[in-house]
Amino acid sequence: MWGSTSFIGLNLVDAWLTKQLFTPGQTELNPVVRYLSYGDDLVLKGLLAVAIALILWRFGKSHLLWYLNIVMLIVISWNTAVLTVGNLLLTVL
Repeated sequence: MWGSTSFIGLNLVDAWLTKQLFTPGQTELNPVVRYLSYGDDLVLKGLLAVAIALILWRFGKSHLLWYLNIVMLIVISWNTAVLTVGNLLLTVL
């Protein structure tokens, strides 16, 4: 239960950070997200996370959510670092 809730929350945080980072001319690095064009859409990202959690739960693989949570934490950490460095550069320049 906590794994799926965390997974959904982390995906929503990732979508919010992605929305903060996008400026005109930038593209999503994840090829699947770039193809589907939903990277910064909180509703679609949340629904996709719920669907993934439900599918994993249905097939008895919900333990895999912890690995996905680790990956999402890495992505969020990267996005946070990029946002922080970008803001620092804007204040210096």
